[in-house]
Amino acid sequence: MTEKKLIAYLGVIGSFSYLSAKEVFPNDELVGFKSFAEAVGAVKENNFDYVILPVENSEAGRVADVHGILPKSELFINGEHYKRIENNILATKNASLASIKKVLSHVHALAQCSNKIKELKLEPVNFSSTAGAAEEISKLNDPSLCAIASIEAGKQYELQVLAENIENSKNNTTRFLIISKNMIIPENIENKKTITTMFFKLKNIPAALYEALGSFAKHNINMTRIESCIGSFISASFIVDVEAHLESEEFKLAIKDLETKVEEIKILGVYHASEFRKNI
Repeated sequence: MTEKKLIAYLGVIGSFSYLSAKEVFPNDELVGFKSFAEAVGAVKENNFDYVILPVENSEAGRVADVHGILPKSELFINGEHYKRIENNILATKNASLASIKKVLSHVHALAQCSNKIKELKLEPVNFSSTAGAAEEISKLNDPSLCAIASIEAGKQYELQVLAENIENSKNNTTRFLIISKNMIIPENIENKKTITTMFFKLKNIPAALYEALGSFAKHNINMTRIESCIGSFISASFIVDVEAHLESEEFKLAIKDLETKVEEIKILGVYHASEFRKNI
């Protein structure tokens, strides 16, 4: 019998991180944590095998906390997973659309559903996670309160669904990263896209970013994402995703060129691109 892996995720049962972890690791043990730092720490300092973290959403943008944690975590990205996010208004059995006044949810879910929140004239209240908000609504049993969360969270905490699929965009999708202690370099397969995620800190010189990005353009490497990181006041740091394998000749040449333009480079992960990218 194969021993179950320990998987960390953000939130409680029914959160979108939980649902994504369940899709990626259907036969393993899933454990929720209250914060990104705690979830990452479970892998870094304890015996957890993986942590799955949301990194960006098509509607609400990047998850800033993750970008701050990744470069310092000493962990590596082993894969990516895209999940369609369907948000719903959940409330206690004695509530109705007429009775609700405040809505609790994660800041990203609130942003993803801003149109419906405005239409219903609800007061948004930030909460640590979507399913955590659903759990809180269940405990408070107040008909003036509701949560934005998954249908699964509603079932878990015995809430009724007052409105389904309320997100602003029907293509609302979150990208999750699968992270572990190990740098796992996949085989460089022809006609299969590989993503390399890296961190670099620029030198404090004019046109530093322009020159750095030119290192990839010069060697015909496509960049699919660039995010700024919190750093010093005198030099900028970035996380980038590029479509190139760590061991490919063009990537090696690009890095050799980049090394002359930056103070620091860290490879954060190398992994095959999700099949979902073909539909983007």
